[in-house]
Amino acid sequence: MNLKGDYSGFKPIKLVVLSWQSTQLITQSLKGLGFESKWNFEIKSYSYSEIESEIYSQDSDLYQFDPDFLLVIPGSMELQSEFYELTTDQRKLFAENTLSKINEIWRQVLANTSARVIQTNYCEFSDGVYGNFGGTIEHSLIFQLRKLNYLLAQSISSTPGVFLNDISLLQRIIGENQSKDVRFQTSFDMDFNTDFIPFFANNTVQIMRALSGNVNKCIILDLDNTLWGGVIGDDGLEGIEIGGHGLGKAYLKIQKWILELKKSGIILAVCSKNTESIAREVFERHPEMILKLQDFAIFIANWENKADNIRYIQSVLNIGFNSIVFVDDNPVERAVVSSDIPEITVPDLPEDPFEYLSYLQSLNLFESTSFSEEDANRIEYYRNEVIRDGHKVKCRNHDEFLENLEMVSEFGHFTAINFPRIAQLTQRSNQFNVRTIRYSESDIKKIAESRDYLTRYFRLRDKFGDSGIVGLFILKKREQDMFIDTWIMSCRVLKRGLEAFMLTHMLNLAQTHQKATLVGEYLPTEKNVLVKDLFAEFGFQHADNAWSIDAGKLPETACFIHPKLIIGA
Repeated sequence: MNLKGDYSGFKPIKLVVLSWQSTQLITQSLKGLGFESKWNFEIKSYSYSEIESEIYSQDSDLYQFDPDFLLVIPGSMELQSEFYELTTDQRKLFAENTLSKINEIWRQVLANTSARVIQTNYCEFSDGVYGNFGGTIEHSLIFQLRKLNYLLAQSISSTPGVFLNDISLLQRIIGENQSKDVRFQTSFDMDFNTDFIPFFANNTVQIMRALSGNVNKCIILDLDNTLWGGVIGDDGLEGIEIGGHGLGKAYLKIQKWILELKKSGIILAVCSKNTESIAREVFERHPEMILKLQDFAIFIANWENKADNIRYIQSVLNIGFNSIVFVDDNPVERAVVSSDIPEITVPDLPEDPFEYLSYLQSLNLFESTSFSEEDANRIEYYRNEVIRDGHKVKCRNHDEFLENLEMVSEFGHFTAINFPRIAQLTQRSNQFNVRTIRYSESDIKKIAESRDYLTRYFRLRDKFGDSGIVGLFILKKREQDMFIDTWIMSCRVLKRGLEAFMLTHMLNLAQTHQKATLVGEYLPTEKNVLVKDLFAEFGFQHADNAWSIDAGKLPETACFIHPKLIIGA
C-alpha cells in the first residue's frame, strides 16, 4: 500500500485520536484506508496523560487543529489496573464514574470544536476471579465492563454529535483468541493485537464515511435461489424452498433480515429474470413468504438485461449507483452488473445458501449514523414516487403534471422534533447540496438557537402521498448581505419546483431582515455536479467566487406548490 502516493484531489480529513493505548499502528492503518477512500488524513494523537490539558485549555493544540473527527479509544487493560485499586463499594460505582469522565471529554470537545466524536466502547473480558459467577456480582470486573458498555451506549444515543465505534461487537465477530496477544497487551497496554488493528481501523473509517454521506440506501434483490430455493418458473409454487426446515429455513432467515433493513430505512427493490405474473404469485400466495409486494419500492421481473433494469430503478429512485447494493446468487449476472455499473456494490455470495446471511451481515453494508421517522416511511415515499412516474406520462407536458399533483408544502423553523431528520439530510444529501457541509444534531441545535442564522425546513405533500421533510436551508446574517450557508433538497422531489419555492422564501427573508443581497456559494464535490449551474439558472451573478442576487428579484419560474403552514414564523 503506497502511503506516500499522490494525494492530489483527495479530500483532506483532520482527525484527532485520544487514546489510553498505543496509537502508532492504528494511525498508520487509518491513513492506508484513507488513501483507498481518496481521503488525505492529517492525524494528531494524544495519550492519556495529555488528554486533560488538551480538552480544558481553550488555546490547546487540539482546538487550534480544529478536527473534523475525534476518535476516543479507551483501554480495558488500563481500566483493569484502576479497578483493582478500589474498595468493594467503589467498584460497584465504577461504570458510572468512568462514564462521567468520558462524558466530560465529549462536553468539552463538542463545545469547542465542530468535530464529530467517535467513541470506542470497551473490549469485554473476564479476569477469571469469579468464573461464570462474575457476571452476576456487581463488584466484579466483567460485571462493570458490561455495565459500562451498556451505559455508554445509552449516553451516546442521547448525545448529538457522538457516535459509537463498537469494538466489543467487532471483537466477538473476529474472535477473542484471534484479536489478542498477551505479549502485546503487556508491552503496549493494547486491548488487541496487530492482526485486529486493520479491522478496527476499517470499522472507524466506515463510520466516518457514513457521517460524510457515503451510505448505502437501497438493496436490489434477485428472486430465484436468492430469496427462495429453486426456480419458480420451473418448480412452481409448491416446488420452491422457503420456510420449514433445512435450506428453506435459511432463505426464511434471509427474508427476515431484509425486512429489518426495510424497517431501518433501506429501500427494497426486485430485479429478476422471470415472468412478472409468476414471480408476483410467490409474494401473493405462498404462505411462508415473509416479504410482501408492498415491502418493495420497485418490482421488476422480465427477461431484459439486469444492468439496464437496474439503471431504470436508479433513475426512478434518483439515488447514486454508489448507494445501491445488488444481491444475486448467479456469478455471471453479478459479473455483468459489476462490469456495466462499476459504482454499484455487488457482494460475491458464497456457493452455499446457508452462508448467505452470515456473509452479508459480515460485510456491514448498511452502516448508519442516524434514524428518524422519515426512515421508517421511506418505502412508502418511493412507492408513491413510482405511481407519480406513471401518472406523468399521461400528462401533456411537465407543467400540467405539476399542477395535477396538487402539491402542498409545510415549512417552518428548525425545531427539536425535526433536528434528527435535518441533521440526517445534511449528512446524507450529496447531489442537491450546494456546499456539502455536514452537521450533527448538536450543530443543528446551536444553529436553530442562534440569532445569527435563519432556518427553514420544507415538507412536501401531494395527492399521491407525503414525501416527508425533503428540503432545508440555513441562512447566515452578515453585515451587508444574507449568505446561504446550506441549501439541500432530496433528489426524489427534483423538478417539482421546490427549489424555486425555497429560493423565494430565502429572498423574502433577506428583504424582511433588510438585506439587499442574497449570496450563495457552490463548493464542488464528486457528487453535487447537479447544482453546478443552479445559481446561474436562477439569475445570480458570479463575482469573486460567490453568486449574488438582488433580494427583490423573485424567481420567474411558475410554481405549483401551495403553502399550507408556517410554524413559528
